[in-house]
Amino acid sequence: MKRSAFVAFYSQVLTEQEKSELATLKLGNDSVYYAADVPTRRSTAAAVTNSDDEDGYYVLQPKDQILYRFEVLKVLGKGSFAQVVAAIDHMNGARVAVKINRNTEIDHKFAEQEGRLLRFLMAEDPNDEHNIVRMIEHLRFRNHQCFVFELLNTDLFEHFKEN
Repeated sequence: MKRSAFVAFYSQVLTEQEKSELATLKLGNDSVYYAADVPTRRSTAAAVTNSDDEDGYYVLQPKDQILYRFEVLKVLGKGSFAQVVAAIDHMNGARVAVKINRNTEIDHKFAEQEGRLLRFLMAEDPNDEHNIVRMIEHLRFRNHQCFVFELLNTDLFEHFKEN
C-alpha cells in the first residue's frame, strides 16, 4: 500500500511516532509492506511504542515491524553489541536475518565500520564463491543500525558445538 494511502486510512490509530516516521522514512517504492498490529487497533492508546532498554538494545514486541517492511518472527540471539532476529521481508517474501545493533555512540561507530567492511566483502565476492554470509542491506531504524542478511540454518557458534 502506498505510504500516503496507508497514513490516511489508519490516521486515527497511528501513534505520533509512527506518523512522524512514515513522513520521513525512505521506504522502497514509497510503500508500506507490513505494519504489525495497526489494522487491528481500536485507538492510539492500544498502540505499543517501542523503545530501548538501559543497555541500548531495541525492545522488540511479538510480530513487530522494522521499517514497515520486515515482520519479526523470533529472536535468534543476543550478543554484546547487537541482537539478531529472523524476519519476513514483506517486500519480496524472503525470510531473512536482521542484526539490530545497540543504540550507543560507540556502537554506531562500529556499525558504520562493519557496514563498510561488509559492502567491501560483497563487492569482492559478487558470485558468492567464498561462502561468506551475504549482506542484503544496511538500514537505520529508530536510531539503530540494522544489517539484513540471508537467513542461514545455524550460526557459527552452534555449528562448532554440533561438530
